[in-house]
Amino acid sequence: MGNENPGLKMVWNRDTVNTYPLPPGYAIRPLEKGEEELWCECIIGDMGVNEVSAGQFNERVGDDPDVGEGNVLVIADADGVPAATACVQTQDGEPWLHLVSVKQSERGKGLGKPICAAVIQKHLDEGRPGCYLVTQDFRKAAVKMYLEMGFLPVMDHPSYKERYAALAKELGIEKITGIDENGEFVDVLRVGN
Repeated sequence: MGNENPGLKMVWNRDTVNTYPLPPGYAIRPLEKGEEELWCECIIGDMGVNEVSAGQFNERVGDDPDVGEGNVLVIADADGVPAATACVQTQDGEPWLHLVSVKQSERGKGLGKPICAAVIQKHLDEGRPGCYLVTQDFRKAAVKMYLEMGFLPVMDHPSYKERYAALAKELGIEKITGIDENGEFVDVLRVGN
């Protein structure tokens, strides 16, 4: 029987978003038509994806009405080649951060936070406060980044407390605050108490 646990749901619930500097020569922009294969290069080797095609991009992202035209953002390098990506997505009118990924050869350059912040800012600019995301336990660096950015775990599944405790131990995190099903702040983890 497979894993019955859902992905880790998180929410960003602030009125403003921090800006994060890009390395010299890098810029944030929408993905352009004809760059689908370059988008795929950002996704390969991340999120458990070992193979993806431009056709799959069009089926799952490009033609997704919840994403929409101009809502696949990329950070392009000095040559204009996408190095990181994330989608501005809405689900039932709610803002979501979707498919965040950094090309393997570009990891460690500080591209994750700026691309996430750009998605959040676009939601804010379009009148959608807050932002949700779902990630997986094995994406440890992503979980750590989201927590550092101020995303809070949405504690609406019984497995979350134990899973976040395991992640915190691995990542050296001593405290995690989350939001319960009533929208109240709760200590998910606090080492020493």
